[in-house]
Amino acid sequence: LRVQTVEGIEVGTVVGIMDAPGNDVYVCRGDRGEFLVPAIDVFVKKIDPSAGVIVIAPIPGMID
Repeated sequence: LRVQTVEGIEVGTVVGIMDAPGNDVYVCRGDRGEFLVPAIDVFVKKIDPSAGVIVIAPIPGMID
């Protein structure tokens, strides 16, 4: 799935899922390198498999 911010900026692609004790974590890769997105509603705002996209609300430093 493609990863984009709530502002519509494409930031990468999900390349894996880590099974963490509290929640899953999406492993994503983009132009800026690899970054992790906890699979919780604070960060993941929408998952649309038919459109092939996950919409996230990153905090500062998450995707940099």
